[in-house]
Amino acid sequence: MNDLAPLLRLFTALDERLVRVQPTPWGAVVTDPRYPAIHDVNYARVDDGSGVTLADVEAALVPALHASGASQLHMATFDPVGSRPLLDELEAARARFTYDTAMRFAGPGPEPPGAGHIVEEIDRIDDAFWAEQRAVLPELDIRGDVLEQYLDWQRDVLVPFGKRWFVVREQGRLAGTGALVAHDGVAYVDDVVTVPDARRRGVARALVTRIVSEGLRAAEEVFLLADEPDPIRLYGRLGFVEAGLVIGAVLASR
Repeated sequence: MNDLAPLLRLFTALDERLVRVQPTPWGAVVTDPRYPAIHDVNYARVDDGSGVTLADVEAALVPALHASGASQLHMATFDPVGSRPLLDELEAARARFTYDTAMRFAGPGPEPPGAGHIVEEIDRIDDAFWAEQRAVLPELDIRGDVLEQYLDWQRDVLVPFGKRWFVVREQGRLAGTGALVAHDGVAYVDDVVTVPDARRRGVARALVTRIVSEGLRAAEEVFLLADEPDPIRLYGRLGFVEAGLVIGAVLASR
């Protein structure tokens, strides 16, 4: 099962907002010298892995990474089946893999949507908002230089693209946050995080329910990526079904 064409269309549109996109027979090499520490904007996107080798990818990717100042080879395939030989080569080269389950909203789930939590949309993207994001994003393992460049990427690229943020507060304090990106009939639920002392109280469930509702107003389909069993089960209870797998791989400098 791998029905990722709508999600790939959205990510391709996001990539087009970056400094350099080099089309290839198998996808594209995308780089941006403003954010050299961020793998997701300096990488090879494999749309069709049939017949692609590691040498093919490196031939296009390595010069582009050097030009952007990025130090690690990052690849992501939306075609795990066709990319099997490439993935085998990456495994032999001791790449570090990530496995994200793409999930598509298919209808209301059986659980209530986090009753009692008020989800507000952020209507003012100002210094206070970015300070709050700087404080909460380490919960998604975004830290150091990556964090600062991630915030710049959000500010410079994602805000103009139309990214919207939502929050839950408890007694005036941030309990959780999440975001929505929508484009060309596809919506994507992004950066959902609950602060540690507010977990297991339905905050994430409330955020996702609201973001999905807003996504369906703006698009025909809503997707998200989950990388662990617990979130996959949570999203399944909220009406999401598995649509496919996006596999990432990172190699040291070559």
